[in-house]
Amino acid sequence: WGALGYEKGKLGYPTSNETCGLANGGCVQNFQGGTISYTAALGTKVSFK
Repeated sequence: WGALGYEKGKLGYPTSNETCGLANGGCVQNFQGGTISYTAALGTKVSFK
């Protein structure tokens, strides 16, 4: 999020808390403009709306 400009970037403000403990030890957080997800196997993925 920081590397993408924080709230002034394309993702905007968070709309949820970070949720961890997902499949494969993954984490996800939703933002106004998309989602950031992470798993150890795939690394960090940013999806824009």
